Amino acid sequence: MPVKLLIVDDDPGTVEFLEKMVSRCNFETRVAHGGIQAVSLARDFRPNCVLTGVVMPNMGGFEEAKEILKFLPNCRFILMSGNAHLQEFQDEHFALGFDQKLLLPKPFNPAELFAALKLVGFPCTAPI
Repeated sequence: MPVKLLIVDDDPGTVEFLEKMVSRCNFETRVAHGGIQAVSLARDFRPNCVLTGVVMPNMGGFEEAKEILKFLPNCRFILMSGNAHLQEFQDEHFALGFDQKLLLPKPFNPAELFAALKLVGFPCTAPI
């Protein structure tokens, strides 16, 4: 069974970039353009992993993660933000019990993303 990866960001360019990066990984992917849409989509799609932005209108990535974890407690999260260096972001990430290596600073390169995917237990098995 392929890994189910939900990609979430309010910036369409970021979503497109992430989809392109993981396109050879044999993951089944879906995309959402915000936290509210991600929670709704996750109820049906039931992802193994969510790759999400943190700062988004209406519902940010931390709140989205809390909501999804209520019904998918084993779902893994990789969060990304241009503010990943700020202590308040790191504290909130840590409060969710997430490894600090899973808070990627934007911009990041493919190697950083693939290292995070490997860390959560879903390495890309296709050649990159």
